[in-house]
Order: sequence, then structure tokens, then C-alpha cells
Amino acid sequence: MKETSVHEYTIRTRADKVAILPFGDVHYGHVDCDYEKVNKYIEWAKANKDVYLFLMGDLLETDIPIHLTTRGVMWNLDGDKYKPSDQFKDMVKLLRPLKKRIIGAVMGNHEKRIYNLTSISLTEELCNKLGIPFLHPNPVYVRINVGKQSYMFLVAHGSGSSQRADYQIRKAINYYPSSDVVLIGHIHYISGHPYYRLFVDDDGREVMKTIYGVRTGGFLGYPEYAREKLMEPVDTGSPLVYLYSKKKVISVNTSDFVGKI
Repeated sequence: MKETSVHEYTIRTRADKVAILPFGDVHYGHVDCDYEKVNKYIEWAKANKDVYLFLMGDLLETDIPIHLTTRGVMWNLDGDKYKPSDQFKDMVKLLRPLKKRIIGAVMGNHEKRIYNLTSISLTEELCNKLGIPFLHPNPVYVRINVGKQSYMFLVAHGSGSSQRADYQIRKAINYYPSSDVVLIGHIHYISGHPYYRLFVDDDGREVMKTIYGVRTGGFLGYPEYAREKLMEPVDTGSPLVYLYSKKKVISVNTSDFVGKI
């Protein structure tokens, strides 16, 4: 078993709680990206100093002419509103005002298209431009310290085609039970639920641990490929995870209230 590194991030605040915004699956550059709502979330985060971000991957659409898979599939560029180089520049510009409150970024499967072809990671380049941690490989542990409290996050972009929101969440909680919060993107669902696991402590007492499993939403509308595959439509937006500073308490808001302001 390899030694697992844990990233540390400390939030110094006098507030009773801080909000963690998992911001990902933007698919910036796609014609069906909800650009209006993307800007609402960014402006809301800029206006609220106790909001901190995880970048969850698939920030960029990064469609490319030839996608090298085992079948040699040709990718159609009709869905792209901007070419990948412009997508990258615009995303850097969008996130730069928040760089001091970005905890880190994981790579998504869309950015991985270019990485697989060129070995160039746009996610790592984005992190270098903003001076933020590149969380790689994912899933990755991040311990967030808020006041005197400490919260262990497991952060992953996610993978696969299953539309069951809890499928990878349950797997991650079973395999990584040290987590307090599991964040997974990829399927564009917004959900957040507590899951319970039993442990025996050092004194031989059975204790119950609560782990919050959160699917982190996204900002892609209902594109052509989703219609063709009869995928379930989902609303755009992101959840918010609240961490309290004076007592170890976690709460999750999945209402997309920022997008509805």
C-alpha cells in the first residue's frame, strides 16, 4: 500500500461558518454552457469573502478534431463556441479574482483529452497561472482547517456513464471511510446526503460516523448528445458545503439558490 499524501488548507476566519463551493463541469466553450449562471456564481463568490472553491474538473469543453480512443472516434467540433486556447484564457481571467480562495483543482475527463494526446495538462497549466495547488492524481485527500475544527475531504472528478447520483459516492465512502466529505463531479447532478458508518474506537465502543456525499453539479444545459442517449435532464448550478468553525458541523445546500438570485 503506497503512502497517501494529504493536502492541507487552513482558513482563518472569525465567522461561525465558511462555504465551500465545488465549481466544475462548466464545459466552458460549449454552445450549451449556461454562461449567465456561471457568471452569477463567480460574482457571488467574489462578493462573499467566506466562500472558498474547489475546481472539480471539466472546466473547459476542449473538443478536438481527433480523439484517440481504441475505436479512433472522430469528434465533431460543432458544439464548441470557442476554441480550446480561448477557453483556457477566458477561464484564467474568470477565476483570477478568486485565486486566493481556491483550495485546488482536479483534472476532468475533458481536459484529459488534450493530456492524453500531448501530455500537456491544461489543469496544471491553469493552476500554475493562478498559483493554486494542482490536486493530482485524483481522488485526493484535502484536510481543511477552519478555526479549531478539521475536516477531511475526498475530492474526485468522477468517471463512467452511470447516471445514478449515489453510485460512485457509495463506492468512495466504502473505500475511503476516513473522509468527512466526499465531492464527486462528472455527471452534472446536484445532490448531497449524509451516509452513516459504524466503527469501534480505541476503547472498544461502537461509534457512528457521518460522511457527507456530494455530487457537485455543473453548468452544461441539455446538449445534443444527452438528448440522443435519452439522459435525464438536470438543472445547472453547484451545491454549497458549509463548515462550522466553533464546532465540527457540516451542512449541505443543494438548492442552487445562488443561480436563482
